Order: sequence, then C-alpha cells, then structure tokens
Amino acid sequence: MSEGEAVHAVVDALKTSMRQGRMPFLEVSSNSMAPLLRRGQRIGLAPAQAHQLRSGDVVTFLEDGHLTTHRFWGRDDPYLKSRGDRSGQFDRPWRREALIGRVVMYQAAGRSMWLDHGTGRYLNRLLFCAGKCEERLLAWCLPARPVRVAIRLLATMMTAAAYRSREVL
Repeated sequence: MSEGEAVHAVVDALKTSMRQGRMPFLEVSSNSMAPLLRRGQRIGLAPAQAHQLRSGDVVTFLEDGHLTTHRFWGRDDPYLKSRGDRSGQFDRPWRREALIGRVVMYQAAGRSMWLDHGTGRYLNRLLFCAGKCEERLLAWCLPARPVRVAIRLLATMMTAAAYRSREVL
C-alpha cells in the first residue's frame, strides 16, 4: 500500500467512525497550533460540514496527501481558509471536500478539555481573537516580532489558566 493509499484509508476510517457516532482520536504531530495543541497530545474529532464551521473552529483536513489540524478562518468560495496559531501564515486555500472533522476535545497528561463548551470553548474563541488582533496589528505596520511575541505570551497564559481551571476533566 502506498503512502497516499494509507492516508486515504485513515481518512475513510475516521469518517466511518464519526458516522457510527464514535469520536476518533489523532495524535498531534507538530506544534503548529501551540499553545492550544502541542506535539504528542491527542485530539478528538466530531463530524462537520463546511457550512457548519464558525471562524475560530479547529478543524482537521486533508492537505497535499497528509492530515492537517489548523484553525478555520473563513470561506472564500469555493475554498476554505485556515492557518496554524503558531506561524501566523495562512495555508493554501482548500476545498470543502477535504474537511475531515472539527476538533472538539484534546487530551494531554491524562487530562481532557472540551473545545465546544465551557472553559475550553471560551479559550478557543479567545485564541482566535488573539490571532485576529495579531493580524490587525501587523496590518498597521507595527514591528512583527514584538507583536508576535506579545500575542504568543498572552495565548500561552490563557491556555495555562484554562488548563488549570476546574472544568478540565
């Protein structure tokens, strides 16, 4: 089985699992979504259609033959826009058919946080807003490095505070 065939088999298994009412889990393989998601953490997926997504949702999609989990930023029909929280660079636009699911929880060090309700939902929205602020500050031609450092520090503090909250399972 080629690498491409293997990836498509994984995608099919993920979609089948969600259709059967189960939550499939994937392991995060990079820090592109840090501080929210870090390498080695597990993420749980829920089924989603492109028209159901809200800006700020974290989604998993198929990109150039591999799975990518990044933040959804909006639609530019017929394409969808996303980017990782860490880089600040937008991904190449992708088609709605590439969407696999929406990330609704993550697990790390034996603890879990839901991203679709409670503290995790607010954290996820705040991190999206921090990204929007970064984008606007850079549009005003402010120096990129201090802006990115300040936004990353704020995002890391918000994530740490939410993770210590009592709503973490």
